[in-house]
Amino acid sequence: MRQFDRHIAMDWSGAKGPRLPGLQVADCPTGTLAPTIIPNPKGGHWKRSDLAQWLISQMAGNKRLLLGLDCGFAYPFCDQQTYFPDHLKTPNSRGELWACIETICTTDKQFYGGSFYLRYDAPFADHLLYQTYRGKKFSINRLRITERECCASGASPTCMFKCVGSDSVGIGSVAGMRFLHYLKINFQDKIAIWPFDDISLASCVIVEVFPRLYFHLAGQNPQQWSRPNVINATLGFFGSGPLTPMMAVNTEDEADAIITSAALRSLAKKLRCWSPPKMTECARLHEGWIFGVR
Repeated sequence: MRQFDRHIAMDWSGAKGPRLPGLQVADCPTGTLAPTIIPNPKGGHWKRSDLAQWLISQMAGNKRLLLGLDCGFAYPFCDQQTYFPDHLKTPNSRGELWACIETICTTDKQFYGGSFYLRYDAPFADHLLYQTYRGKKFSINRLRITERECCASGASPTCMFKCVGSDSVGIGSVAGMRFLHYLKINFQDKIAIWPFDDISLASCVIVEVFPRLYFHLAGQNPQQWSRPNVINATLGFFGSGPLTPMMAVNTEDEADAIITSAALRSLAKKLRCWSPPKMTECARLHEGWIFGVR
């Protein structure tokens, strides 16, 4: 497999936009230099559409990109052999799932996913938890195989059907799946999304990431992200040089992007990360996998 020239981490946000301070991008080349935060070239906070345009522009030339996106790529499937049990119109594949979400959210701008979960009578709301309702079929215990394996590393992912609270991973994941669907439909010849696609020839490979996992792998507490020694120790674990005195980490989102970028550069060289032994064929086809969960 061709090596990667750049390792880009997007700390994602499912919030209603357009401009979102929680969207942060970090990038590092080959070597050992610490990652740097990439500002929006258009100025101000990033929009999700700006991220898409910027990523497309970065795919020009012969550089090969590894992109980590901090959201769930698909819902749990393997535990019950379906995404939404007992629903007559449940999607049967990852591609159908993305297309279904896009259809439901087609009027939401900037890849926002509100139409999927804001109303109690949305098509699949019976399986979701939101601040104004609890679906009759919602279960906090429905996790993907990769999420269950991730818990063994000390990081505890939240159920993707949860769309409320500080750990509402479901909100970002709906927006993320819309984003992935757009990229896949429009740039299929350049983009491969792991582990669903063959990645050997793609100029841009996209993987699911979980920043807290990388802190835990380094033996560090992600809640101490504001401490320079914690950031630099985590960077060092992944073979990266420390941040320079001029590189201040101002928010948790910036810290997550920086650490994830360095982790991508290190983990991409390890064959076991591309072929995790606990990743079943069902998980590979229907659920996806958090990069670095062994």
